[in-house]
This record gives sequence, structure tokens and C-alpha cells, in this order.
Amino acid sequence: MSFLYPAFLVGAALVALPIVLHLMRRDVAPEVPFAAVRLLRRSPIERSRRRRLRDLLLLAARVAALLLLAGAFARPYVMNATAGSRLTIVAVDRSFSMSAPGQFDRALRLARQAVDEARGDRIAVIAFDQRAEVIASPGTRGEARRALASLGSGFGATRYAAALDKAVELAESGPATLVLVSDFERHGLDAGTPALPVDIDLALGDVGVPRTNAGVTDLHIEPRRVVSSLRNTGVTPRSGNARLLADGRILKTVPFSLAPGASADVAFDTASPVGGSVSVSIDDPGGYAADDVRYAVAAARAAPGVLVVGG
Repeated sequence: MSFLYPAFLVGAALVALPIVLHLMRRDVAPEVPFAAVRLLRRSPIERSRRRRLRDLLLLAARVAALLLLAGAFARPYVMNATAGSRLTIVAVDRSFSMSAPGQFDRALRLARQAVDEARGDRIAVIAFDQRAEVIASPGTRGEARRALASLGSGFGATRYAAALDKAVELAESGPATLVLVSDFERHGLDAGTPALPVDIDLALGDVGVPRTNAGVTDLHIEPRRVVSSLRNTGVTPRSGNARLLADGRILKTVPFSLAPGASADVAFDTASPVGGSVSVSIDDPGGYAADDVRYAVAAARAAPGVLVVGG
């Protein structure tokens, strides 16, 4: 058994107070000489042995009350049998940057490997993006595997502080190992990212970034043309066709070619659509699907003015 606030146990020394009072307060009936004994009313005399037993029980009750009060303030608790074992926490990044083809599958493989190689018997699983969620509380390997089987990537941003805070909360000031599975984007770190306690070991599962990814970063509608900006964030050259669509209909197709890390503008020389939605899309099977298209709303044509001349 341990105590949350052991300083309050000092209050147990107050048990000496009723004992001292009990020893000091010993009433002894004084002897009073009285000649006319026959004028006194007869009353039973309490036996001293019975009275002494009652006083001892009262003293014990007072001492027990003080001990219980001190113990209550000290907040005793009993450690679980599993509390001494090491906890393994697997935190899986499910942000948008993990949505490239095959990337989240690699993350799940690393997470399952961490579950299989966990040193302790207790394993927890966290899924995080800008927020962290416990999808498997500390439990068995089977529970952790089932939680990973239902996990998928999302559209949130990456924030490592959320995962670290949740891991510290799960560890409960005990020894733990945190396995962080992510592509480790730099913008996921900020000034609010906490430092881990010394009793939490950190292991990294690097998923890596996709080698190829091109995306549509901007879209402008001008009076006589539509201009779109493309960017290649991969490490290999990218080429393909950019398509201009108005309300789902393809208006024009323009080829593009991008070096690694390069950006370029693609112009569609055509009359600007009037009203409705306009989009530019590219085919990028090896990169992130969400940045393959960009949308804009075309301005409606102003209604012509009408002049009425009365005769």
C-alpha cells in the first residue's frame, strides 16, 4: 500500500491527545464524613471494573477516529498487480500526409511489428492527427491488433504534441515505451510539443514520404484564360496532362512537365466559363489524391441593363 499524500500521516501523532487527557482526567470521589447515614437515599454503586472497561473502549474509539481521519487525508491506494509491468504505447499517425498509396499500409505494418515485439504484457494504441484518440486501452496484444485493423488515414493535420500528451497520460507516471509511427513531417512539431518524462523510452517507426507527388496548388480565372499552378513535391520528375473542367465537362487539356521540387503555371487559353464550378485536375497515381484537383467558382455574367423610353 502507498499513500498519495504521506505528509498527512504526521497527523496520526494526535492520537496521543486523547490518551493524555484520559490519563489526566481520573476522577476520585472525595470522602465526606456524614453522621446521619439513615437520612441518605440508597443508590447502586457502579463497579469500578465495569467503568474502567467503558473508559478504555471510549479511548479506543477516539484513537481510531483520529487514525482514520489521518489515513483518509493521506489518500492510501493499492498498486495493481500489473502496475509494475512495462507499458508499450503505439501511436500511429493518421493525418492527411499518410494517405499516399501504400503509405498507411506501411504504417500499419510497423505498428503491428511494434505490438509483436513489445517487451511488456500491456499494450495501448493511439491514433493521432491534430488530435489524439486512444483506440485500444492498455491490454493484450490481441486487443491492440484488432484496434489497428480498423484504423485508416484521414484528412487532419499532423500535431505530435497531441500524441505525446496522450501517451504521458496513459503511462500514469510509470515506465513505458512509446513507439511513434509517422512520416515525421516537420510542421507537426511546434513550440507546444512537450518533452517526454525520463521513464518513457521513445522508438521511431519512419514510414517515409512518397517518392512521387504532384498537385494543383492554385487556380485563377481571368477574362480570356484560366491559369493553374502545379507543384512537384516528389524526388522524381513528373509529367502528364492537366484538364480544365466546367461543371464536370472537360473544356481543354494541356500537357505539363515538372522537375523534382519545381513549380509551374499551366494556362488554358479559352473563354472563361460563366457561372458554375470550374476545376483543374491531374493524374497522380503515386501521390496524394486530395491535391490532384483544385476548384473555383466562375462569376456569373452581369445582367444587361434595360432602358425604357416612354412616348
